[in-house]
Formats: sequence, C-alpha cells, structure tokens
Amino acid sequence: MNLFKPNDVHSATLPLYYVSRLLGLASYRYHIRTSTHPPGPSRSRNGGDTFDLEREFQTSKCAVLYTGLMLVALLVWLVYSLVWKILYDFSDVKLTYAVTQIMTLCLSAATTVISLALELTCNRRKLKKVMLKLTHVDKILMKDSNYVHKKMSCFVVLELVIFVCLLLARHGYELWSRGGKQYVNIIIRFVIHFMSTLMIVQFVSFIHLLKQRFRCVNRQLSFLGGIKDQERGLEIVKMGFTHHRFGVPVSQNAVVVPHADDIQSSKSQEQGSVATSIFISDTETGNLPSTSSSSKFRSPCRPHDVDTIHTLRCIHTILFDIGGLVNSVYGIQLLLAMAYIFMSVVKYFHVVMISQQDQLSSFRVNGIVPLMCVVSIHIANVLWVTASCNSACFEACRTTTLVNKFLLVQPLTSDISAELEHFSQQLLHSKLQFTAFGFFNLDFTFLYGFVGGATTYIVILLQFQ
Repeated sequence: MNLFKPNDVHSATLPLYYVSRLLGLASYRYHIRTSTHPPGPSRSRNGGDTFDLEREFQTSKCAVLYTGLMLVALLVWLVYSLVWKILYDFSDVKLTYAVTQIMTLCLSAATTVISLALELTCNRRKLKKVMLKLTHVDKILMKDSNYVHKKMSCFVVLELVIFVCLLLARHGYELWSRGGKQYVNIIIRFVIHFMSTLMIVQFVSFIHLLKQRFRCVNRQLSFLGGIKDQERGLEIVKMGFTHHRFGVPVSQNAVVVPHADDIQSSKSQEQGSVATSIFISDTETGNLPSTSSSSKFRSPCRPHDVDTIHTLRCIHTILFDIGGLVNSVYGIQLLLAMAYIFMSVVKYFHVVMISQQDQLSSFRVNGIVPLMCVVSIHIANVLWVTASCNSACFEACRTTTLVNKFLLVQPLTSDISAELEHFSQQLLHSKLQFTAFGFFNLDFTFLYGFVGGATTYIVILLQFQ
C-alpha cells in the first residue's frame, strides 16, 4: 500500500508526522500489518480492500534516542543562554526589560522541553489510543472517507506552510540584520519556536479531526429525523389542554412513552450490555446508512433506526473520550505556550514604547519588521487555537439540539423515544471543553482576558520607567 495515499487517519496526517519526527516530537513509527478482520460483512464497503492493511503505533528506539538528545541539547542551551544574558547582555539595561526578556526565554524553552519530556514518557500511549479510536470511528461512521482524509491532508500542509513562512520571515530578518556570532543562537531559537508552533499545529489538527466526526454524527441525526434548519410543522401542532387543572388529554396521534423499566431492550441494547468494549464492530452494526436525500430518511422512523441511534450514541461517547485524551496530551504545553505568547506580546510592545523615550540601540530593539512577524505569529496561534476549540465544542453541543428536535418528530415508537431520551441524558453529562491544563478554557472568552491582561501589564511596566 502506498503510504502517501490519504485513505485513513494515519495517511492524512503523514506530513505532520514527518515534520514532528524531524524535530523529535514523534518518537514512534507506523507499522503496517495485515488486518485481523476476516473477509465478509466486517470489511469496509468503500473499495473493498481499504482496511485489508492496517497501521499501528510502534515505539521506535532510534526516535526515542533522538528525542532524548534533543531534550538534553535544549536544556544545555537554556542554562548557557540564561547565564550569558544575566552576566553580560543584561548587566547595563533596565530591570523591566531584563525581566521580560528572561521570562519569555524561559517560557519558550520550557514549552519545548515539556513537549519532548512528555513525548518520552506518556504521550505515545495516549496518542496511540487516539489514533485507534479515530480509525474505528471512521470504519463505522464514514462510508466513503477518502475525500475527508484528502481534505485533512491539505489542511495540515497549509498549516505547516503558513507557520513556516512566518517563522522564516522573522528569524531570517534577524540573521540578515545581526549576523556575526549570533548565527547559532538565532538558529537554535528558530528550532525552539518551530517546535512550539508544531505542537500547536498538532493540537489543532486533532481538534479539526474531532470536529469533522462530530459533524458527521450531526448529519446522520439530521437526515435520520428529517430535521432541517428551518422551522417546520409548527402550524399543525394542536395543544389539547382542558379546563381542568393541568389536565392534558391524550389524543389519538399522541405518543405514549412507557416507563424505562417497562421498555423491552432492543437487540442492539442487549448486544451493547454484553460487549466488553464500547466499540461496536462492523459485524454487529455495519456501516451507517449514507446521508443521502433519499425519502427513506424522511419517512416515519423504522425499527432499524433504534440500532442506528444506539450506534451514534456509542460514537459520540468515543469522540468525547478522544477529546479528553487530546486535552490531557497537550494541556500543559498549551498553558506554557499561551503564557509565552502573553509575555512576548507584553515584552515587544513595552520595548517599542520605551525605545521611543530612551532611544535604545538597534541591537536591543530588533525593528518593526521582526516585531510585526512575531505579533503575527502569536496572534495566528491564539486565534487558531481558540477558533478551532470553539468550533469543535459548537459541533459537539449541536448534537443536543438535534436530539431534542428529533424527540419532537411524529410518529415515534417507544423504543426510539427511549433511545433518544438516553442519548439526551448522555449528552447532558458530556460537555466537551478544551482547557489549558485546567487553568482556563480555550475559547473566544480567552481572547477577552488576553487583551485586557496584556494592556494592564504594559501600563504597569511603563510605570516603573
């Protein structure tokens, strides 16, 4: 099988994997093996042999050794840079400028050091679980996923190209303007910033994968219940309230939902209770029906719809677990990265303001071109993270709205109503959120605090001049 053919999650993220492997952020490799699924109903329907070969994570000893060497080299460089700057570079500058420079240097290096350390210890196992669950979800949820994976591959390449160009513009200008003995220092800083940015690209890519899968779940629910964006059928609903106190007579068309204890378990529910895993194999459920505009999805609900809704419940649970795993993998790195971006923005604006007062030399003030590049990279990182997290959480929350609309569809059998009510209760306790190690939510509300906090600290630093 061609590794570059984007027909699964692994192949769609191969560009990101190769760049991460180059920088030591991927101490694993993809091993291709023959699928253990026997031929027959469990095989995929898109092309027949799509899942005959499967990829799995395997720890690479060479990659682990390379990651360890990168970690040791960064620690040595960080100690050397701190000692040099404290003893020589910052010996005759103002205290506020020296403090902000040292803090940004420590936060930037700490982001990459923590990323490499976690990659050596626990992140490999978590990423393996994430990829396995995504692969299993795609087998059930997506009948023809080749286009989705091609789109994801283009999305990853576009991310890498944009951020690499911004980083090259920033550090290339520094190489051109400074030169001399600063070559090695600038190249190392470029590698550190590239690793920090690549970590953010990895996180955003996984969030985008989750968003696509949640959108597929919502599309299946919409077509299954015949739910459209516009309001429909409200004019034919007649509420038959009587004059008695809170008495609501039951009409002939009303649906009477028995108590949950009186509902007989469906076939899919019995299988779900016996199974040892929340994963549902293709032999039990098969692929979900295609979300076409066929009339059978807009007809009254059929008995098979109970199995489909139960499958969607399981898929939503798996996707929620994937979101928690991704948040645990990148939580502390995102906290350090956001702290570095915050301090860097405060530092550069503070340097520009004090340079107009004291006319600092060009060696200490890099100029307007690198300032614009740095601010552009930081703003792009913050907006990219917050917008991706916000859109993925919106898709996850939209499932609740669709389930509640589905409950209003008439006629519904008692099994379907019970399954939808269980789905609604499940969604009530499954609120998808992405946080920076639990300190704050990564959504648009974070931007408000970011701008306000940066402005406050800039004013405070100016008071010390």
